[in-house]
Amino acid sequence: VWEGRWRVIPHDVLPDWLKDNDFLLHGHRPPMPSFRACFRSIFRIHTETGNIWTHLLGEGRGRGSRGSRVGCVPRAEEPCRGLSGIIPTLHYVISEGFLKAATIGQIGWLMLMASLYITGAALYAARIPERFFPGKCDIWFHSHQLFHIFVVAGAFVHFHGVSNLQEFRFMVGGGCSEEDAL
Repeated sequence: VWEGRWRVIPHDVLPDWLKDNDFLLHGHRPPMPSFRACFRSIFRIHTETGNIWTHLLGEGRGRGSRGSRVGCVPRAEEPCRGLSGIIPTLHYVISEGFLKAATIGQIGWLMLMASLYITGAALYAARIPERFFPGKCDIWFHSHQLFHIFVVAGAFVHFHGVSNLQEFRFMVGGGCSEEDAL
């Protein structure tokens, strides 16, 4: 009976282990007693609704899952993901020149992807915008949701850039031959 009947609660009555963001004041989901209750809560409106759906929609876009976590906390991996292309990109720019890297090498898309990842991680780490508007972004558009949106946008930008690069390779005959195929 309890699983279907719960109300959102304010931040100050959350157990300590659920107090992740002091700037989200109202609308928190209480601790769930079971997996079923937790799963059913994805269809209710609370501070985690946007996080849940940006996770689901982000993973559903075909990027593949890296595993799920309860209570997403920004890890060093997110800014690092945004910076992971620096060494190969610098190598390409040095060996082929900036003009070729910017046109054929699709460096602009890589830079945009890195900017999106880093911006999302920075907003989340700084708790912006809810830090400046406590209680106003409790349900929608708080930093965790913006973080997810920026990461998903960065993944789309990455996919677009890599697709352009692959298309160029096929146009100049750089694709795999039948002998090279497995």
